[in-house]
Amino acid sequence: MRPVGSGSGGRFWRGLVRLLTRRAVTLLTLLFVGIVIATLLSMAQLSKALVQSQATQNAMLTAEALKQAGLLYSERVAEELKNLPDIKITHDHLNQANAIPIPSTYLIELSRHIQAKNMGMSARLYSDYPFPWRQKDGGPRNDFERQALAELRKNPAQPYIRFRDDQGRPVLQYAEASLMKASCIDCHNRYAGSPKTDWRVGDVRGVLEIIQPLESYEIQTREGLKQMFVLLSGISVVGVGGLTLALGDLRRRITERRQAEEALRIAEENYRSIFENAVEGIFQSSPEGRYLRGNAALARIYGYDSCQEMIEQITDIGRQIYVDPERRVEFQRRLETEGTVKNFEYRSYRKDGEIIWTQIDARLVKDSQGRALYYEGMVQDISERKRREAELRQQLADLKVEIDQGKRQQDVAQLTQSNFFLEVQQEIEAIDLESFWR
Repeated sequence: MRPVGSGSGGRFWRGLVRLLTRRAVTLLTLLFVGIVIATLLSMAQLSKALVQSQATQNAMLTAEALKQAGLLYSERVAEELKNLPDIKITHDHLNQANAIPIPSTYLIELSRHIQAKNMGMSARLYSDYPFPWRQKDGGPRNDFERQALAELRKNPAQPYIRFRDDQGRPVLQYAEASLMKASCIDCHNRYAGSPKTDWRVGDVRGVLEIIQPLESYEIQTREGLKQMFVLLSGISVVGVGGLTLALGDLRRRITERRQAEEALRIAEENYRSIFENAVEGIFQSSPEGRYLRGNAALARIYGYDSCQEMIEQITDIGRQIYVDPERRVEFQRRLETEGTVKNFEYRSYRKDGEIIWTQIDARLVKDSQGRALYYEGMVQDISERKRREAELRQQLADLKVEIDQGKRQQDVAQLTQSNFFLEVQQEIEAIDLESFWR
């Protein structure tokens, strides 16, 4: 049997346990510092990602609000008032009486109003085909705006986003395609000063750009993450404290386990020593008649060089070991009915064919369902004892004969010494045999 915890895996875990127990304070300190550093790094990345995500979401909502406002104005205001004779719809509405702005001009003015009310935030509508009155500020003004136009024409459904520093302040530049609507196409294609007259519904006519400062988001995010950091730090401290207590208990358990392992090792060594050095043959065998396990003494009793050789060669104990197979049947019957067998004697075959006398003490081992698993027990070679018993029986028989002969001699001696015998002898000696026969 392999000792508990043997092998490279066992050595690794024992070494790890020793390290934990000897350097517990150092490891706990390193663990705490590592948790704090990992938390700070994670929070920095999380803070940046949250700020960018919040700013992008807010820019999308702002752009959507502007588009919906422009669409509402175009469909509910400009469309319904354009046929009234007293109302003019023009980009120059501020300089004319009874005039309202065209939808694009309305959207531009709404963007300027939002920019005035939100310090740092700006919204701008531009196109590479601006109307004449917007040639000065209605086209792309920098590389980002030109790149946004190019990218949005390739993929109008995907906003074009960039995070950058503006004079040391982090900002988000968010660009979203402004698509040509059916309500606007006639104006763009028929106006005499239009720079492009072949617009189709769904074309990218321009870009709605939102510039969103990130400072306010960073402040809000840092406040929330600061509280999270404090909470995580507290959890780490509590965790380290709990781990310190757990290590104390672990040391106790490790000591107890080592003591138990040492006791188990000693017990295993004692069992192995008894098993391997026993004079009696110790075995486990199956009800079907095969040896499952045995010691060296068992192999010697049956004349095999090793127990492994005996296990491999003996496939039917009742036929190959028992001289009288019915004794094997009797042995199994008693085990099934009584559970144990004591001093059961039978004649056995050795490997070389020699017949010897053996005695077995065994028990039946069952599983939890009561089914027979195997037999286990001890075997002794009692051939010498049987020989001595036979010799003793012969000696007793011979002694009885000698006793009987001695008793007869004693009886004869007593008879010849009796008065009657002496008188008869004297009378016989007094007879004259020659005259008797005449």
